[in-house]
Amino acid sequence: DHTSLYGYARDTTPFLRQLALGGVLFEQARAQASCTFPSVNSILSGRHPSIYLGQPGGHLGFLEAVPTLQGVLRERGYRTIAVSASTVVRKNPGPHNRYGDFDRGFDVFDEECMRRRAPCIAERSLAALPTDGTPFFLYAHYTDPHSPYDPSPTFKRRFTQRGAGLRLWARNGDLGAMREFVRNGGRKIEPTAAEMEHLIGLYDEDILTVDDGIRRLLEGLEQRGLLRRTVVVVMADHGEEFLEHGGVYHCTTTYDELVRTPLLLLAPGLGAGRVTVAVENLDVMPT
Repeated sequence: DHTSLYGYARDTTPFLRQLALGGVLFEQARAQASCTFPSVNSILSGRHPSIYLGQPGGHLGFLEAVPTLQGVLRERGYRTIAVSASTVVRKNPGPHNRYGDFDRGFDVFDEECMRRRAPCIAERSLAALPTDGTPFFLYAHYTDPHSPYDPSPTFKRRFTQRGAGLRLWARNGDLGAMREFVRNGGRKIEPTAAEMEHLIGLYDEDILTVDDGIRRLLEGLEQRGLLRRTVVVVMADHGEEFLEHGGVYHCTTTYDELVRTPLLLLAPGLGAGRVTVAVENLDVMPT
């Protein structure tokens, strides 16, 4: 709902808007969860997320008995690569994943970009690609539109001012304190109209940062002569809520602001178009 790809008033996704002219844009795509886990598990396995809940010891990763997209392609000779900035989708333990375990089926799992901006994902992804003609599957996980919102210097102040007069958490784009109040009954924090406007502006600048990061990655593929023979899927594991239904952040409800997500498909010979019927993220793998 905050991407100009889908008609948002601010031009937050100029590259994706242009890219969509040559691909298939799904207007009613839905993620299977409003949280990174188990939404990503569902995307990469084509299975409903419920099978991943309640793993022993609190594990979050893939299940040994369930095929994954990367595992199927690796069996067929593809080099499988993941480059992730996520604190959840990790090979090793991290701040929001005690065990890691998301590397199953990947030849390479690069987590050097954790919590870093979109250019890092583009650069590390391009560096990891095979140079000998081996077919590859690349999973590039950008995380910029997450609180605390911290857009690239290139895009700061595009939709915001300096935040003078705002409380520190709002000025820094940190929803943590407000999330504690809304979710857990913590210390009462109600944002002013100016604070909400600033938070949303920072979020929009973060989306612009990701749009530019995707541009860097695809232009790098094009420079290597790979884009013309590569299937590209642009998608998201969840959205973000800003009090539309009384909540903030993500992971708590399944309103459209959280689960209606972008889905754009480009492939050699596929052509361009729009799909208006409802589709699910979990259908990307079997497709």
